[in-house]
Amino acid sequence: MSANPPFDLGSLGDVESPEVVKEALRTFRRRSMRTAIWSILVIAMLGVPLVSQAFSKNLMDNIKTADGYDAGTVYVSRGVTVVLARVARLGDATGLHLIVSGAAVKGDNDVHVDLPNREPVAMEFGDHRIVDGWYVLHVSSDGLIRLEVFVTPHCEPVREGNTGFSSCGGVRYIDPNDRPTREFTIDLKAAGVPERLWRKGEGR
Repeated sequence: MSANPPFDLGSLGDVESPEVVKEALRTFRRRSMRTAIWSILVIAMLGVPLVSQAFSKNLMDNIKTADGYDAGTVYVSRGVTVVLARVARLGDATGLHLIVSGAAVKGDNDVHVDLPNREPVAMEFGDHRIVDGWYVLHVSSDGLIRLEVFVTPHCEPVREGNTGFSSCGGVRYIDPNDRPTREFTIDLKAAGVPERLWRKGEGR
């Protein structure tokens, strides 16, 4: 509850001093302005996640149904496999469906995909060793897409006593000679993807 009681505007007619009336009206306007600003901010903060969620929900369907090309090109680097499953045109951007697996890497690992120049909206499914990713990005004019796949030992959080802290349980295999980063370059031209699907200004 506000510490300031609401003004009784009807009682202002009984006040003879115009300065008192002016000050009361100024205070009332300031409160109304603050209320309006806070309302706008709350609506904006609630609306952005809803719009983002709705767009993400439809992203997979958009890439599936848009004008596209099912490439199926496979790239392999030190136990990590990347499959360029589909490329689709999404307005001025390009939709990308990638399947990334680190199942051939020794030990129980987590796989993370870093795709520069992609839009914030993305969808990723799968367990910690496989990523079924749907992305939106702007492809450079040379048709090359560079991405990095990070493979790190899998961590199952285990709570320690009543401290509230967690640590990794189980035995984790770490190969000191195996760098965690795998670098890939996807050449859309070499994969046979039509330029109209990714080159800016081509049939868009």
